[in-house]
Amino acid sequence: MSRTEPRRKATILLVDDDEIFVELMSDELKPHFVVEWARDGKTALESVGRRTPDAIFLDQGLPDLSGVALIDELRKAGCESPVVMLTASQDVHVAAAAMRAGAIDFVVKDAGDPFYDDIVPTATRAVEKWNNEKELEYLRELEEEQVRRTTKLNEELRHANDQLEEAYQDIAASQGQLRAKNQRLSELYDTAHRFVDNVSHEMRTPLTVIKEFVSIILDGLAGEVNEEQREYLSITMAKTNDLARMVEDMLDISKIEAGLFRVERTRCRFGDVLDGVRNSIEQQARRCNIELLIGEDPDLPDLFCDKEKAGRVLINLVVNATKFSDQGTKVWVHARLGARRDEVVIDVRDQGSGIGPENLQIIFERFQQVGQGKRSSTKGFGLGLNIVKELACLNLGDISVQSTLGEGSTFSLTVPVFDYEHLIHRFIARRETFDRHGDQVVIIRAAADPSGPAPDIGSHIASFVAHYLAAFDLTFDRPDQNDVILLALTSDPKAMVNRLLTKNREEMRLSPGSTVDVSFEVLHRWDVNEDPSNIAETFVALFGHEFAEQSNEP
Repeated sequence: MSRTEPRRKATILLVDDDEIFVELMSDELKPHFVVEWARDGKTALESVGRRTPDAIFLDQGLPDLSGVALIDELRKAGCESPVVMLTASQDVHVAAAAMRAGAIDFVVKDAGDPFYDDIVPTATRAVEKWNNEKELEYLRELEEEQVRRTTKLNEELRHANDQLEEAYQDIAASQGQLRAKNQRLSELYDTAHRFVDNVSHEMRTPLTVIKEFVSIILDGLAGEVNEEQREYLSITMAKTNDLARMVEDMLDISKIEAGLFRVERTRCRFGDVLDGVRNSIEQQARRCNIELLIGEDPDLPDLFCDKEKAGRVLINLVVNATKFSDQGTKVWVHARLGARRDEVVIDVRDQGSGIGPENLQIIFERFQQVGQGKRSSTKGFGLGLNIVKELACLNLGDISVQSTLGEGSTFSLTVPVFDYEHLIHRFIARRETFDRHGDQVVIIRAAADPSGPAPDIGSHIASFVAHYLAAFDLTFDRPDQNDVILLALTSDPKAMVNRLLTKNREEMRLSPGSTVDVSFEVLHRWDVNEDPSNIAETFVALFGHEFAEQSNEP
């Protein structure tokens, strides 16, 4: 099993005999997924026999058998795809039966807009569960292999020690062997990371179920709830949310340390980042009875960042601001152009208790917590601001804080603007901070035949290389050229190209209908100590005005 899957549209199988309902659901799902349809249980079983879907939306009432019975038949047929049960009523007994049978979620069929608004997020969660389970299977296999290697290594070490006791004349050679084998023991550190990932993934699903059923009870769907019960359930929900955030923190740190955090930087606006998180931060502010004020300076230039990761930093900072603020106070989110005009600064300011000067340098370190939130007695792992720092660095930006005790704090996130010359200077200047870097800077063109199966060749290539390049390497998508330009650090450009070609062939072999044949060409290379201005000038010479016209000159 591969650690990473080639980018393709996930497949959703709709099992329902109501053609009008299926057509309406398909209209919502098709922009994001490949949709297949089966009108009854027999047809559904035939469909999964031909191709395993990434998720199944299953109607409880089918012409030939019930949805619960069909889940049993699917599992007997070897189909482990996550199932979302569709029910015509809000009967919690039906929902509970579906969950006992193995469904991961249930949705009450409704002709109203709110129902269809939730379809795509529900499908996305189901597909993510399927992908997480496949990765968990891979991690379990890897852990077993690590255990076998560790056992073998221990046996070899014991044998080496016996040889040392029997023959002192071989001490020098044996010590060298021991040093080499002790180096292998560092692999156990990776096993620990796999263990954390496994535990975190396993905790996600039960936490989701707990939250769903607590929500059902709170909403009165399982019967009338008195005020005392409502208070206890609200506490349970809050603590479950705290635990869920801690699980996500553990997963994020593990992925960052393992180098598995995928980065897809694109040209975007501050509004694009904000749109992805606005609902979350506004809901957080409302829950805490805090006024949230959002603004930006006029005529901000375009950004170059991973929108999802920049948005996660913003969510984390706003949650932190509300956590340490009194009810009735304000939190400001404002974007402005930085003094050097090569980055946008996003400030998150609160009227909280502030941070003492002795703590300003340690709050971004792992497992460090300063103070206690106004509305929470739950102690986390102290990973939140450390993750914020890591995500900011992955976006070639920084995070800083200014604070006055009793008056509040201002956290400032910087994000680079979309200007090729500034980006190249920033990329070269930060090379020493990268976990892995070579002694050469290379420009590589990744291209594909535009007649291939992928509808958006440039985006497809960018997604592919994001899996296999270092997190800090730069990619520039050229939609009109059906290619992507890579700016990367490496010690061996030829080996780098061969590795990318090998990965592409593997994906072509494993998923011939959902990926494209990509070619790679090294266009230029420099010593890593070359003047960044020379690299930027060559970049312009190679591509003319293609990128210069896209740039935001300060």
